[in-house]
Amino acid sequence: MDAKLKLYMAPLQGFTEAEYRHAHCATYGNVCAELYTPFLRVDKGEVWARGLRDALSPLNSPQGVVPQIIVGSINEFDLLSTTLKARQFKRIDINLGCPFPPQVKRGRGAGTLLNTPLLHLLSQRIAADTQCSYSVKMRLGVDAPNQWIEPLTILNDTPLTHITLHPRIASDQYRGEVRRDMFAAFASHCRHPLIYNGDILTPADIASLPALLPSIAGIMAGRGLLSRPSLFAEYTQGREWLATDRLAHLHRLYCAYRANFGNRLQGDRQLLAKLKPFWEYLEPEIGRKAWKTLHKTTTLRAYDQAIAAIFK
Repeated sequence: MDAKLKLYMAPLQGFTEAEYRHAHCATYGNVCAELYTPFLRVDKGEVWARGLRDALSPLNSPQGVVPQIIVGSINEFDLLSTTLKARQFKRIDINLGCPFPPQVKRGRGAGTLLNTPLLHLLSQRIAADTQCSYSVKMRLGVDAPNQWIEPLTILNDTPLTHITLHPRIASDQYRGEVRRDMFAAFASHCRHPLIYNGDILTPADIASLPALLPSIAGIMAGRGLLSRPSLFAEYTQGREWLATDRLAHLHRLYCAYRANFGNRLQGDRQLLAKLKPFWEYLEPEIGRKAWKTLHKTTTLRAYDQAIAAIFK
């Protein structure tokens, strides 16, 4: 493993909340340089309560968690950053990459890249902040792959710990090939440590990146890590695990994840609604038949029977 290449778990709404982050660390070790919450937002003039609870969860790892925020105005930034700093957070990540239309249409996520006045205001706030350090996660643009040029000139003059770039545009969602040529162009102009994110599926994918993109400081994996939770551990150890080893660790991960809900959830229906998304990206690990069976379950009893069949 290249000691200079750091590993980051991408935050995904509905998947990488505290229960998952804690279970992953317990199963595979502290392989991530930093852990992030899915983005916190302002909802009806207030900080989204569920997102704040996740950031403050006692399940967060000993090294803590970095809350990610998404904003469409400087007032939203002020409310979110002030709330987090009041709770002693010293690091905040800003989401400039969310591709989902409901957020982009509000000028949030990737939509913020087109709001130059707001980017200037954010830069000023960050530069003046002596309590907290900031990073940015972004895409190339909203509907054109060169829309990063003006935002990067602003971000280059902003004190950031790093930038994470997913080299797609928002309208791509997660379709098509990542634009590594455009990532390289971005890297040649970026003054901050740069993290690569996008279509990292195997340990070999990680190992190949420094040769292809020699300037990167690390990689971030989201869907790839959810579909192969052992991904970072395998890369760190410098070897690919056997399928039986991956499945055994996946069982440990799932048991820890389920245990993290304790007795907080009321009734089978609520528990089932929380547990089923765990498997969304895991078809490559458990097989199509088992994945479809889990997807179709409507009762906790049927679900538990399907789980028992996977790990028999």
